[in-house]
Amino acid sequence: MVKQIYGTQKDLLARESMGLITDDNQSIFDSAKIEIILSTEMEVLPPQFLFMAFDPNGGGSSCACLISFTLERLNLTLVAMDTHPLKSSEEMQDFLMQHLAGIRGDARFKDSWIIFIAESNLGQEASHSAFFLRDQRRVWCISEKGRPGVNTTHDRKEKMVSSLLLFVNQQAMSLYKNFITTNTQLCAKTRREKTLEEFKKQFSSFRKIVSKPKEAWKLPRISYSGKGNGNNDDMIMTLLIGTWWAQRFCNREVAAPYEDFI
Repeated sequence: MVKQIYGTQKDLLARESMGLITDDNQSIFDSAKIEIILSTEMEVLPPQFLFMAFDPNGGGSSCACLISFTLERLNLTLVAMDTHPLKSSEEMQDFLMQHLAGIRGDARFKDSWIIFIAESNLGQEASHSAFFLRDQRRVWCISEKGRPGVNTTHDRKEKMVSSLLLFVNQQAMSLYKNFITTNTQLCAKTRREKTLEEFKKQFSSFRKIVSKPKEAWKLPRISYSGKGNGNNDDMIMTLLIGTWWAQRFCNREVAAPYEDFI
């Protein structure tokens, strides 16, 4: 009888009556505002800091992703972006060095401090990436509990989403006029277009997921993801991690040698 009442609204039935994991069928981020972000190109003055966020891939169809951006006066400018599945530490090193070379090749960023933010939820990928960057000029890696990289927890993820929502809703995000992408796995002529196309797809499909527990006294569990139906969310997760930690760095909430960055 309940199934007949819900009719074709199978998602609503699953969420309300069967306790299954479902989503609200709406992107967290407004598609019209995403369009504005990707069509707004800005010049960038040589910044003191450029933030480079790195999310290693965990196998399967997932990809590693690097996103570099500036954060000046609460305006976020996407400077460079690359994504590709990595199968070895050698591929990771090449991936990092190509991205870094692309940034340093722009005169605006040749003397900027690069604050490297690597997610460390996996094995030793964050430590490996920090090791590959150890001798690079003006690069500093954020660490937690004495280990390179930062950990993403459920509570942090919720804060990250809220943080990025502010930039999107206030239209405080844009593309660098000379947007950089260095992925040699893509054709040079279409590299920028394809990278931004995938970024837009992941941005638009990122959703809030509600898991209703079987026990009536427990609250529904809320999580966030853009995976499913062949989609990945590696790029949006990289941006979420990078944005939140960049704000913490600027607010001096990170154990960093700020006096050395002058």
